[in-house]
Amino acid sequence: MGPLLRATFAELIQRRKMHDIESSPGTVAGPKAPGMPWDTRMSVHATAGARWNDEKPAEGVVQEVIIRIRSTARIIAVTMATVILVACSGDSTDAPAPESESASSAPGVDETTSFTPKQVEPVIVDENLAKPAHDPGLNVDWQIMSVNYGNYGGSVIHVLVTNRNDVPLPADAFAPPTLAISDYSGKVTEIQRMTKDEYPGLVSALDLPLGPGASTNLAYAFQTSYGSLYNAEFKIGNVIFKGSLPRS
Repeated sequence: MGPLLRATFAELIQRRKMHDIESSPGTVAGPKAPGMPWDTRMSVHATAGARWNDEKPAEGVVQEVIIRIRSTARIIAVTMATVILVACSGDSTDAPAPESESASSAPGVDETTSFTPKQVEPVIVDENLAKPAHDPGLNVDWQIMSVNYGNYGGSVIHVLVTNRNDVPLPADAFAPPTLAISDYSGKVTEIQRMTKDEYPGLVSALDLPLGPGASTNLAYAFQTSYGSLYNAEFKIGNVIFKGSLPRS
């Protein structure tokens, strides 16, 4: 028991003693109480005090002491909590801020690498036009899948493109393809390409970047008859398919 609690306990016991002495049946309140001389009254006071010293504290005193102890404990607990909070607040204020992960000395990965085409001579494919042909300038593979009649007339050439780069292939990495046909006299005629705006749903160009290793189907329509493609030159990227285009 700490000094504060001992002092509280002693004070309460002393108050209880005085109360019991004043209220004791054998104690006379004043000097004029009848039937008891002054010496007798003093003796009664002394006897009551001695009896209190020999007995244990009354139950009321113990309860009051317990209440006082609990109140004091609560005050101490609140005080200690306040001190701890102030100490923690001071520590968090003075503590150095953690270093950002971006300040790490580890070598970073260059994520700004972009697609860079190469200037190369056109690749002529005049045999087995149905097989994939590699484009070294764009580092992609082109393959004519089929040639069909168009819904609005003309002919539609379906092409599969595969990106062999480690970076995405931009949608504008290559110019729109061209088509030329030769007649029986050897005259070459450039064929007008049908645009996506003019013929919606017929033309399917590369609208979004093509991821590394990914493939997609493209469709290009031209204002020429299906039968005229037996002697044609279809150029896409850096590859020219020359001859009779594969027809389904």
